[in-house]
Order: sequence, then C-alpha cells, then structure tokens
Amino acid sequence: MNPYRTSLTLFTIILSIAFGVNSNAQDNTSSITIDYDNQSVPDAIRSLAAQSKAVIVFSDDFFDSTPYITKSYNNRTLSEILTDLLRASNLEYRQSGSAIVIYRKIQKMHHLHGYILDSESGERLPYALVSIEAMNESVISNEEGYYNFALPKGSYTIETSYIGHHTLQHAIAINENAIINLKMIS
Repeated sequence: MNPYRTSLTLFTIILSIAFGVNSNAQDNTSSITIDYDNQSVPDAIRSLAAQSKAVIVFSDDFFDSTPYITKSYNNRTLSEILTDLLRASNLEYRQSGSAIVIYRKIQKMHHLHGYILDSESGERLPYALVSIEAMNESVISNEEGYYNFALPKGSYTIETSYIGHHTLQHAIAINENAIINLKMIS
C-alpha cells in the first residue's frame, strides 16, 4: 500500500470530520459563473471556494511556477473549473465529503542505471561521480562502476567525472527504465 495515498486519505477524512458537511456549499453539479483577471492560480482557487462555499485545501507551495490567469467561466461546474485551473500543473484533486483536497500527482519513476566505463579499455570505473543537475542529485558508482537513479519521465543531462578522465555530459530522454553505460575518455 502506498503510504502517500494512505496519508492523503487519512488527511481528507480528518478534514471531513473537522469541517463537517457544509449545507451551504454548492454540489459538484451546480453552475458557477466566475471571472479571473490576472490572478494567480491559488487566488483563483480561493475565489472559487468563496463563491461556491466549498472547502478547498492546498498549499501555495504547489503553485510556485504557475502563470497568472485571465479567464471567464460561465455556467460551469466546480469540477470543470478546478480541472481546467489545474490542467497545466502537476496537481490533482479529490473530494471527500465537503472538503476538496488538491495534491501533487504521484509521478511514475523510471530507473536509469548502468556502468561507468573507460572508453579505451572498456574497464569499469569504480567510484565515479555521476550527477543530474536538473534534479540536483549525484551518486558515486560502486566498486563495480555501477550507478543507479530513479527519475520521472523527462529529458536530462548526465555529467560524469572520474580522476584522470575528462568530465563528460550526456543528454538523455527517460520514458521508461533505461540501461545506459557511460564511457569516459582519459
């Protein structure tokens, strides 16, 4: 069982108990008309919550890179508006009783692994430094020259360095588990 999902479920149950059922809240099929003029997504969600009298729980930290929006919604449901507001983000929402909780989508992780090799001899290089700057992560290859990362789908630049060898950068795209042996030039 996924501990994140368990925590989220417990959190929504606690919220439902704490806030109870709001008899003034619009149900998810009621029509809402709302206009946003150059508002941040968190402010837009707060306005939506106030107008619909729904309890919407989220962290402003989820929206640190979302643009401001100018948009009108006419006769749309709460669900339709929330889905549209969250479309460009890595967020989802779940309704539990009268509370709506916005949370980060759980990203599927892919394993990138392989060996660090000397390009001339093919020998495995132990204790090489392998870094992925975009993720701010580094690992040291083991005594066999093996390295391993767990990464979400995306494009990355892997940098490898080893004593007596040139530091190299390799551009890769991760869509599934991948074995990539990296060759170092001395």
